[in-house]
Amino acid sequence: MSIEEIRAACLGGRLLRQTARETRLRIWDSLHWRFLAWNPPSWVLADLAAAARGDVTSPRFVGLVYVHFARRDRLTFDFVTDKLWPLWKTGALRVRRDDVIDFLSESAQGLPSRWRESTRLKVAGNMLSALRDFGLLLGVQRKTLQRPVVAPEVALHLCRLLDVEGLRGRALLEARDWRLFLWNAQDTSLALAQLAQRGELRFERSGRTVVLDVPRHPLGAGP
Repeated sequence: MSIEEIRAACLGGRLLRQTARETRLRIWDSLHWRFLAWNPPSWVLADLAAAARGDVTSPRFVGLVYVHFARRDRLTFDFVTDKLWPLWKTGALRVRRDDVIDFLSESAQGLPSRWRESTRLKVAGNMLSALRDFGLLLGVQRKTLQRPVVAPEVALHLCRLLDVEGLRGRALLEARDWRLFLWNAQDTSLALAQLAQRGELRFERSGRTVVLDVPRHPLGAGP
């Protein structure tokens, strides 16, 4: 199906079953922004589709959706990589809504500082709920940080995304994106070494020298 055909099926109620068309439109807009609007390579959608055919509660599917959710939402990406990752490193595991509110106020993007208080509260609540659903937070009222379970397929998928964006060797190893999993360079090295053992890629590290060869996806690197 073309994107227009999928959109029509969603808004017409054939793919999305919500009663109100406005709700279906909001869901479609979110899905389109996360996964389609940036014209991803065909292998990105193939990985997502393959994972969706299995258990949608599995670390593989949840992890892939989390990666694209965070990478398409700059506030979420920055909050996790600039706020939560340092907290995790220091062992400060409690995460409150005020942490998000303070982060929004201090955001270099400027716009959140001009939002109404009700908007900030809603954004903060939605962000924390999403991060809980993705396995980064634990708890309903009192939320604490935890490392999500990262399937090998998710780590390989992110490797390919970073490789397509031009990151190589040590730059790929130290990319901020790995902080989405609360990983440091050593954690990322371990994951890459495990992928190398599976024959998914080539990875060698000696001191500051990093050799990392990420093979093209069977569907290729292009759209």
